[in-house]
Amino acid sequence: MTSDPGKLAIEAMGITYHYSNGAESLRVLDSVDLSVARGEFIALVGPSGCGKTTLLTLIGGIKDMQGGSLNVLGCKLHNSSIQNIFDLRSKIGFIFQFHHLAEFLTASQNVQVGMESNIQYSYNERAKRAREYLWLLGIGDKADMYPSMLSGGQKQRVACARALSSEPALILADEPTASLDSATGHRLMVELRRIADERGMTVVMATHDHRMMDLADRLIGLEDGHLVGGL
Repeated sequence: MTSDPGKLAIEAMGITYHYSNGAESLRVLDSVDLSVARGEFIALVGPSGCGKTTLLTLIGGIKDMQGGSLNVLGCKLHNSSIQNIFDLRSKIGFIFQFHHLAEFLTASQNVQVGMESNIQYSYNERAKRAREYLWLLGIGDKADMYPSMLSGGQKQRVACARALSSEPALILADEPTASLDSATGHRLMVELRRIADERGMTVVMATHDHRMMDLADRLIGLEDGHLVGGL
């Protein structure tokens, strides 16, 4: 792994995070160090509750830092301004376990939502790119359908297209195949890997699905808030 900051998408040192429940405190992350090179496809692996989702939300600027230092795409997140966080999020695509599509929007319109914060795209450009990414993910013929007309796998493809459509530098995927059957989930991740490689995107995927791990450049284990090794 390179140590050149200019070649790193993510550099975390001594990350700690805890949840408080009255007098009790649960430490979810404990002195986590992590470096991810630009263009890498990383799988965070470990059982449910081990801290994978918390780490992703810190990297994505969704949760505030509590301890340690974290640099994502050149943005230092500790004590960062709201504007800096907003600018960082515009460079990140998020994919979650559930698709979170707006039921009153078509597949194409749902994808366009992912580009609304990017002022460089006009309405017509957003519409064109939305259809392009739906075709890249194998469901271009579903562009004008509403979520209620789509299968679970098709809905998750729309969610992936939404995350990819603005061509972010970084994709954060939290258990993206957990609600899909084995074959559908694997096909989706193969397509995500292909598109990310073609466009030079960095991907960090949290999963406990061993079927997805062969797609990653490197596996990073999390257990009880600690990194337990990387391959």
